[in-house]
Amino acid sequence: MRKNGSESNKLCWRVVISIDGNELHNKEYTTLKIAGDELGLTYSQICDLKPNGRNKKKHTAFKFYPKIDITRIEYENQPIN
Repeated sequence: MRKNGSESNKLCWRVVISIDGNELHNKEYTTLKIAGDELGLTYSQICDLKPNGRNKKKHTAFKFYPKIDITRIEYENQPIN
């Protein structure tokens, strides 16, 4: 997570939400906190939904659970921390 007061506008996260192939949300964010705020989720909840989130498989057992893909946007010649 970035330091408080950071003014970076670099888009780092892409959040795509779909149900049965129907895309409901597709947007890029600078931080996961901003993405969570817009989607009505806490920072902890959105971190759990990342590909390596600790409870990723626990919540997806529900039959009509939406497919939520959170991916890190990588730019050429730019190191990812």
